[in-house]
Amino acid sequence: MTKVPSNLKKEHILKAIEQIENEGIEKGSQSSTYDLLYERKRYPPKLVVSWANKYANGEVLTRDLFSGGLKSTCFKVLKKEGFEIVEKESSIIKIAEQFIEDATSGNQKAKHYPKNYKGLKVKASFDQNALAKVPWVAFLKNGEVVQKGIYPVLLFYKKQNCLVLSYGVSNTNPPDSAWNITNKQTISDYLKEQYGDSDYTYSKSFICGAYKVDQPLDKARLEQDMEQILKDYEASNFMSSVTRISEPNQEYTSGEEELIMPPLNQILFGPPGTGKTYHTIEAAVEAADPIFYSALRIDKELATNTNQRELLTRRFNELSNDQHIQFVTFHQSFSYEEFVEGLRAETNDKQISYFIKDGVFKSICNTASGKATKAEIESTYSIDGKKIWKMSLGNTQTDEGKMFFDECKEQSYVLLGYGHDIDFTDCDSKALVKEKLEAFGQPLKKQNYALTAVNTFKNQIKIGDLIIVSDGNSKYQGIAEVTGEYLHLDDTERDSYCQSRAVKWLLLFDKSRSVKEIMHSKNLSQMTLYNLKDSVVSREKIKNLLIPDLTSSDGSKLNYVLIIDEINRANISKVFGELITLIEPSKRFGNKEELSLSLPYSQDDFCIPNNLYIIGTMNTADRSLAMMDTALRRRFDFVEMMPNLSVLKNCTVKGIKVDELLRIMNDRIETLYDREHTLGHAFFIPVKEHCDDGNEEAAWQTLQSIFQNKILPLLEEYFFEDWEKIRLVLGDNQKQTGDYQFIHREELNNKKLESLFGNKYKDENYLQSTARYRLNKSAFSSDKAYKYIITGEPTVKSPDVSEE
Repeated sequence: MTKVPSNLKKEHILKAIEQIENEGIEKGSQSSTYDLLYERKRYPPKLVVSWANKYANGEVLTRDLFSGGLKSTCFKVLKKEGFEIVEKESSIIKIAEQFIEDATSGNQKAKHYPKNYKGLKVKASFDQNALAKVPWVAFLKNGEVVQKGIYPVLLFYKKQNCLVLSYGVSNTNPPDSAWNITNKQTISDYLKEQYGDSDYTYSKSFICGAYKVDQPLDKARLEQDMEQILKDYEASNFMSSVTRISEPNQEYTSGEEELIMPPLNQILFGPPGTGKTYHTIEAAVEAADPIFYSALRIDKELATNTNQRELLTRRFNELSNDQHIQFVTFHQSFSYEEFVEGLRAETNDKQISYFIKDGVFKSICNTASGKATKAEIESTYSIDGKKIWKMSLGNTQTDEGKMFFDECKEQSYVLLGYGHDIDFTDCDSKALVKEKLEAFGQPLKKQNYALTAVNTFKNQIKIGDLIIVSDGNSKYQGIAEVTGEYLHLDDTERDSYCQSRAVKWLLLFDKSRSVKEIMHSKNLSQMTLYNLKDSVVSREKIKNLLIPDLTSSDGSKLNYVLIIDEINRANISKVFGELITLIEPSKRFGNKEELSLSLPYSQDDFCIPNNLYIIGTMNTADRSLAMMDTALRRRFDFVEMMPNLSVLKNCTVKGIKVDELLRIMNDRIETLYDREHTLGHAFFIPVKEHCDDGNEEAAWQTLQSIFQNKILPLLEEYFFEDWEKIRLVLGDNQKQTGDYQFIHREELNNKKLESLFGNKYKDENYLQSTARYRLNKSAFSSDKAYKYIITGEPTVKSPDVSEE
């Protein structure tokens, strides 16, 4: 291969671009994957370098003799001289057809859209914000954002089955920019005129073109409309509402507010039940996808019209499924080998060998730092050479079918309903399968489907093959990868569904989805099990579903988050080892003081990237904050989470004010013990929910259950069964009537003690107390028992006696 000369400079490259402008791109010189972007025009990178060499060194480089690609010398030379390399853009027709297919099939992935189109940033959304009702694909200038701006946008109105190309105007906030157009009809007026209905979403935007989806797409018209709207966009009165969008881990600044990214390392700490896990979801989404989080926080319309928590949780689940958010729980025996890397043993042909296995921390660091490249990630999800099978796991419309499907999900296998309870382990051919089936009953015909299904399941499906689990002919429930050989389930309680294959579930959906996501056009067959040919199923579509989405909701690179639950329960020095220094923000890769270390097992050069956030949770009742490893305390921001009484405001059950009840108990605990062992408000959230629903009886039953099964056992643990202190917390010492005391105190007099231990018991010095304590279960069902925790039981006055 010819080496690209290093003396190519900007002036040589500009002359090459000028030559291309004058002579055009010669046939066969077009690029396949990437373009050089200069002044919003695209040029083949290798052709540019080829001709630039003529101006630098006097000869045209033969393009076949040097390589292109992101890591090639060719691209490095162009980038060094300040030129931008971008992926090739799709045509508007291809984008529109993909958009229609996704919008009608229920696909909610946006990663297969191009990042750029004619110099504009492409952003697609299906179900992540207030506009979920109307999916869209927007085309944005640098600095313009969907939440506050103007932009060309493709909209799909599901109710009207209509695709609209629109002069978009942000719904969320009034834009600072304005379209320089006249006599344009709003979408609201258009929908009312054409369909007798209107839609609030993008109601202030203007129509450029509308296309009925139930008819063939008018491609020529769409291209003309897009060309016109791009001209109008260029001529619009544009003033960016965003002054700067910085790289991840730096601040995002808008014209109205400044959002500072959360700390790279933080620990949420507090007593039990203060919502640490609940708030971890918010903290993780804020770190992983700050643009989405920012839009969710500032969107006033969204706050009033939708459940923000539901949207936040949905985004958290999406990011978790795509491995951008990962979760690990520390415990006393958790080790460096599990967290970073360690040796693992495996047996092959009765021979033991050892290999180095990456732990969760090293894996997510490698992915976040880009050491796991896109190509490597795609290769991980490669399905080339694997057979794809369609399989039904039973009729999900019946209770039995649902039961078997749930079993398959929980046990990570698939089950075949044919074959009765026969064990086919030794049947390595169709003839042997037939022989076993015939031994069970009558002779079988050659084309008997039970024979075909069992033989396929046992002998034809191989480890690594994929199984599409169907739900009827037009929907599917998930995709599994076969990981084990045939195994017969020896279960005497059933006479079918005894044939199993172990699988790894790659995708599982709460609701079945359309097979159009993965098929070229056809529906699935009714047959229980059969091979899906490439003419029917799309390997590319399946791969796109399996590959994690590497971009945020605005198309920028996502951050990564590792959540460490119960971070204080492990030996921190043992788990982090030498990496405790590297987690400091200043020591992260890319900073002036960046550090890297050689790992002990693999000898890999290891550093921690700047786009990895670590969020820990810590129960202060489990281990005092003062006992935390000093090295850890210095490197983490600690966010205290204490009981929040305002959450329980206006929650009253049978006259018991729950917030007051919690306040008085926590005041007593703090006096008797400390504030780190108070009770969290989350214990009483179920009571609050019933109160909000107006169901006081359910709230009352829940309050009783919480006190008996959660509060009292926790107090026993806090005070090491010091019952006198527990009685003080529950106010039992202020209750004159025993019926309202949760803990009864029985004094042991001398006579009782002598009957138990003899008359010399005082000389033994074993008795620490002369009282016995009993749980009074009837108090849990008395409303006065709870009221008197707050007020104490009123003293009963004797009737006045008149004087003579």
